[in-house]
Amino acid sequence: GTLGHPSRSPDSRRFLRPEIACTVPGMRISRVPPWVLALAVAMATMLAGCSAGPAPLSAARPGDAVCYASSPHAKMTYGIEDFTNHSRQTVVFDQVGLRVPLHLKVLGAYLSPRDRSAQIGALSGWPPRQLGGLTDWARRRPVRGYRLRPGATAEVILGFQLTAPSGGRSPGMLIWYHTSDGSYVLRDDLAILVARVGGACPNSPG
Repeated sequence: GTLGHPSRSPDSRRFLRPEIACTVPGMRISRVPPWVLALAVAMATMLAGCSAGPAPLSAARPGDAVCYASSPHAKMTYGIEDFTNHSRQTVVFDQVGLRVPLHLKVLGAYLSPRDRSAQIGALSGWPPRQLGGLTDWARRRPVRGYRLRPGATAEVILGFQLTAPSGGRSPGMLIWYHTSDGSYVLRDDLAILVARVGGACPNSPG
């Protein structure tokens, strides 16, 4: 059934920087492993800093944390985060993943346009078994190659599984994308906390 609307963890805290997006000139994300890109971004940040201008893509929600209850090894659908292209160029997505997940295994990821339909929210099962009339799932598309026109918004739909009875967590998502100007990595700081049914939420990662 539906997991319900995510509630804010009482011990969650706002992170220092809601979003970080650095450009990696001359690098095409789709041709390198994620760890190589992460290292390149870290080196570029240390040596030259992030791009001076605003990044093309931004999250609709600020950094904080949401908490869900789940039975051990349960599969879940997570669709509560929207991302908007604020640039004048088309954003092309390359990859979506969780940052340093603890006891959370990513099962799949999609993008869906957010123009008229409601968000999927938090649902049990992957693929979700109960959609409640929502249309975002039916309109889903693979992440790689998804094109987001200027001014448009897309919802990230993640499937993940809790792999330990004690609960799991991730400080947020990483989104790799590019425009005609270069490649970017967006660090989203809306933490995902998963507690066992009847248990307390794990501490917010940070």
